[in-house]
Order: sequence, then C-alpha cells, then structure tokens
Amino acid sequence: MRGSRFSRQKNILTCVDVTFMLTILYVDDEPALLEVIRLFLERTGDFTVDTSESAQDALAHLAGKQYDAIVSDYQMPGMDSITMLKAVRDNGKDIPFIIFTDRGHEDVVIEAINNGVDFYLQKGSDPTAQFPELIKMIKRAVQVRTGRQQLKEIVRGTPIPIFVIDRDHRVISWNRALEHYSGIAAPEIIGTSDHWQAFYDQQRPCLADLIVDQNIDGITRWYGGKRARSSAIANAYEATDYFPRLKGGTYLFFTAAPIYDANGNVIGAIETLQDVSRLRQVESDLPNNCE
Repeated sequence: MRGSRFSRQKNILTCVDVTFMLTILYVDDEPALLEVIRLFLERTGDFTVDTSESAQDALAHLAGKQYDAIVSDYQMPGMDSITMLKAVRDNGKDIPFIIFTDRGHEDVVIEAINNGVDFYLQKGSDPTAQFPELIKMIKRAVQVRTGRQQLKEIVRGTPIPIFVIDRDHRVISWNRALEHYSGIAAPEIIGTSDHWQAFYDQQRPCLADLIVDQNIDGITRWYGGKRARSSAIANAYEATDYFPRLKGGTYLFFTAAPIYDANGNVIGAIETLQDVSRLRQVESDLPNNCE
C-alpha cells in the first residue's frame, strides 16, 4: 500500500496553481519525526508548519487558526487520525487531510477513503525517502480543494439556475439564480433532501438523484421519452418537461451530470435548468402561422 494515491483527476480542478505559502498542521506522537518533517517542509520555502503530538492538541490548534492542510500519523494515543478526521469534517472544515503513517493495512485505507481523506502515504522503513512524495500530495490536495471552492463560487454567481447534491442526496449548492427562480432561499434547502419541492407536488427523484444512484432504469421510468443521453457531457442525461408549480407553469430543459472524486467514484451530481417556455410557445404557434 506504499504511496497509495487517490489522483485520477477528471476535471479542471487540477489546473489551479498553488504559488503562495501554505500553512500546514503536522500531527505525530514521535517528537523527533515531527521536528525532522517540519524542518524539511519549511526548508522548501513553500510551507510554514505547526506541530502537534496528539489529535486532541491538533483539534485545539484548528479551533484557533486556519490551516491549508493537515498531515497526520494514523496510530496515536487517545485518538487516531481517522477519528480526528471525522471530528474535523463534523465541524464543517473542508481542509485537505493527508495520512502519513507506517500502517498500511487495507482496512485502514478503506476507512480513510470513506471518511474523506485526500491522500494516504505509507512512511516505509525510511520516512525521509517519502518526503518528496509528501510535498507533492500536500500541494495536489490544496490545488483540488482550492479548485472546488472556486467552482462553488462560479456556480453561486452564474445566471443559470443550478443545484448540486452529494452522494446522500443532500443539497450542497443552490445558486442565486435558482433561489430567484424557485422562490426558495439557499439556507432553507442546503443540507436537506427537499430539492424536489421546487418542482413537484409529491416527493420523487429529480434527474440528479437518479444520476447519483447511477439508476439508468429509473431515468427511463420517471422521464420516459422526454430524456436523452447528453451529447456533450459523459454519463450525463438531459430532458425537457413541464412544471406547473414554477411561475404558473414552465417548460424546463435540464441536464444532470455526475461529480467524481479523485478516485473516480461518483460523489454527487449537478443539475442545470433552462426555461424554454417561450421556445415551446413559438413551436406551438408555427403550424398556425404556416396555414
């Protein structure tokens, strides 16, 4: 499991350049290794490093200071790094997290992935030999997270109505255009699975829900002849339907596409909406105009 990386990137997020000084929190119960790694990272000129000898102390650091990334050993007294990672995520911190450990068991790696770790690197018999790879992982993790944040800001400000759900069907983005269009404010719906309420009278899956579940049969069931595979986006579907709840009755053309993590797993879906009511009206008027 040495040097295990979750790095098969599929989008523009990896194009974000990280050229500023990064502030790192390194956590390990071996004081000598803490100091060696701190000196190595700071000697590059790209990092400033704070250190902690326990997960509990690291969480106290995080409560009072912003960090660009966390690097942590796995097995430590009192709390291991995965328990610390869960606490970090439960506190709403989307900070890059790298486990750097001599533990290479498959079950540890799987649990780390399931809890949102960015990279997992095994120290090996000579941890210093892994330092160059560790630097690459830190920079890559920060690049990806920075890119995701930039993408969120782009989605938030675009004039096209857009919402994003995670793999548990919870809304994680509901942009301003969709707030205006649906009449539902983002704070009312983010964190819930109630996005269907903007479009339907009764609870049912939206196209994004079916994409997250990779439920192609469900797309056919719910949208029938109204749906088609997207010709522009891989593994995406699009459809046109009538929504009587929206603005007194609206035809929408909508596209839902999967969102992948760095390991190629579907972790969410994004759905974009376009009002095509006027186009439909023009099309319905054409036969009369041609008579």
